[in-house]
Amino acid sequence: MQLLQSAPDYVTAQVEEFASSRQDSQETRLKSIESNVSTYQEQFSRIHTLECTIDKMEQQARSSNLEICNIPEKRGENLLNILNVIGAAIRITFAPSDIVSIHRVPHANPNSTLPKNIIVRLASVTLRDNVLAAFRTAKGINTTQLALSGPSHKVYLNEHLTLKNKLLLKQTRETASKHGYKYVWVRHASILMRKEDTSPVLAIRIFRCDRDCAGSGRGIGGGVLVAVLREHRAAARAPLPSPPGRPALPSLMVL
Repeated sequence: MQLLQSAPDYVTAQVEEFASSRQDSQETRLKSIESNVSTYQEQFSRIHTLECTIDKMEQQARSSNLEICNIPEKRGENLLNILNVIGAAIRITFAPSDIVSIHRVPHANPNSTLPKNIIVRLASVTLRDNVLAAFRTAKGINTTQLALSGPSHKVYLNEHLTLKNKLLLKQTRETASKHGYKYVWVRHASILMRKEDTSPVLAIRIFRCDRDCAGSGRGIGGGVLVAVLREHRAAARAPLPSPPGRPALPSLMVL
């Protein structure tokens, strides 16, 4: 009889011990997850900083470069002669000492059907800027003006941007078109935009999207992961009202 009376107390003690042990185990696992998340965040921040530093160094190394686009490719072509013809069209004369190197580079997209761009390294940033200013004054030239055979194509002359800055420029142009900005241009590797002739100039520094929109086919920003104990359950909440002038907010899961 005494044994039967003590049995509930024994079971209760065992349950409490098991619950305490389980809770300790879960707290240990949660602390481990929190530590890993903190480590990953530090590593991501460090990698992002290094990537930005490398990109700045690469862009600085291109400070005296020109990028010539849309010149048809031909076997045995003389790129130096093409550059001199462009110079004559914009009233710039190149001395042999002005040109450090000239060559074509492949596109970042291997499936591109456009001719490879021509990269020209000039002797100084000042000369590069003078050439760009003369090209803008000429208000555009085409392959016919350069006496290049084949259909006429518009020729483009730009600062030689890194791939990261080219993507930023592309995104800026798309955004400017969407929101009615009239001007987008590049000066000393800085991307600038202006809505109207009298509007202030905006410098565009960073474009960041945590989701690979091109790969996923989705335009909404990346999600946020929240780790919770298994005992908790999440349920979908009705869509939240979107702020004025902003796209609808994505689905939200709440505890």
